[in-house]
Amino acid sequence: AISLLFCGAVLAYNLVAEGWTPRLRTQLITRLDQPARRAASLGWTACYAPLTPGGGLRFEDDTELTPQVEVGGYNNEGNPRSVDWSAGQQLVSGWVSARVPAAFRVRRAHNERRRIEIEPQDDGTIRATNGLGVPVRQLVYMTTDGVMHTASDLPAGEAADLTAGKSRSSEYTPWLPDAYRGDWVGSISQRAKDNHGTGSLLRAGEYLAITESAAFLEPGLDGAEVRPEPSVVYGITKHAKQQAPEN
Repeated sequence: AISLLFCGAVLAYNLVAEGWTPRLRTQLITRLDQPARRAASLGWTACYAPLTPGGGLRFEDDTELTPQVEVGGYNNEGNPRSVDWSAGQQLVSGWVSARVPAAFRVRRAHNERRRIEIEPQDDGTIRATNGLGVPVRQLVYMTTDGVMHTASDLPAGEAADLTAGKSRSSEYTPWLPDAYRGDWVGSISQRAKDNHGTGSLLRAGEYLAITESAAFLEPGLDGAEVRPEPSVVYGITKHAKQQAPEN
């Protein structure tokens, strides 16, 4: 009886301290080719659940997930894991346990119609409409004359006139391939700083958007509380000249 009472007290304390709701964090860096309607993303997603979720995790079948677990050679230890591919990609069991953080590296390439529409106006201003579905914290757009235009705090579905800023200070240098091959987490953090709009990051007709959350990956866990984390969208608009693809 004393043992049952003690276990009940521990369980009640955990539920009061952590609640019932699982929590998610996701960060992506995405190359969005708007004329081609293609998006390629790299990032990570992590979840923490006070109770083991019964339905597991659900993602589209075009999403590659790599569990971030230590592999020390083949052995028979550990929990069995199962995946159901009959309707998308469902990580049914063994992937998320109660009060044990689970993290996955994510890669995804897919067709995408969402975009930031950028159009010159008759009065000479440039207007941006946020069609990404998530709020944009910072937006930097490069015009053909080498001038950076910016906007801040652009809600989803809203439009705003961009403010002309500094001219290009240096030549464009390809940065996205290095970010994909190297420290892409650090690249997201670096791009999210106030100096992310330097001229070397963009060519004419391209933009860099820092979003409040990941636009191109579903939460994966029903009913989860999504913690806001900055993500990066490198967008190519219809105003960009035909460029050779970066390796």
